[in-house]
Amino acid sequence: MSLFNRHIDAVTFPSKLMLLLDDAERLGFEHIISWQPGGASFRVWDVETFSKSIMKTYFSQNKFKSFQRQLNIYSWRMISLGPNKGGYEHENFIRGRQDLLPRIKRGKRKEQKPKAQPSHRPQEPCPPLSCTGTFQKGIDLGNSGQWSGGWI
Repeated sequence: MSLFNRHIDAVTFPSKLMLLLDDAERLGFEHIISWQPGGASFRVWDVETFSKSIMKTYFSQNKFKSFQRQLNIYSWRMISLGPNKGGYEHENFIRGRQDLLPRIKRGKRKEQKPKAQPSHRPQEPCPPLSCTGTFQKGIDLGNSGQWSGGWI
């Protein structure tokens, strides 16, 4: 059975991921993605095959970076030490515990930094150009000391 003919709420990313890991075990693609020993974390073993062959079916995308972004949005942590190094864990994502999935909440988007605002402190006006002759890269300012073509 695949995602499309199973009667399960696979709407959220965590639900889809749980289904994917169950299918990996049942359908025999655990060499690509699987639960790690203990059932509290999972690991993608073959990123290229996962991206090309599996992601599109479960997540409607095929870029591993997008998958990682989803993991980050839902607060998964990458394991950096120990026997499960390279895997991902979440305190409410445990093998066989679909009842915990509603506890996994999507994080809020990071607010974009506001665009630079002009300074509100008074500034001294720029002194007028008073030079004559040749200015920067051979541009002739003439006797007026002004150049009407803008700055380079």
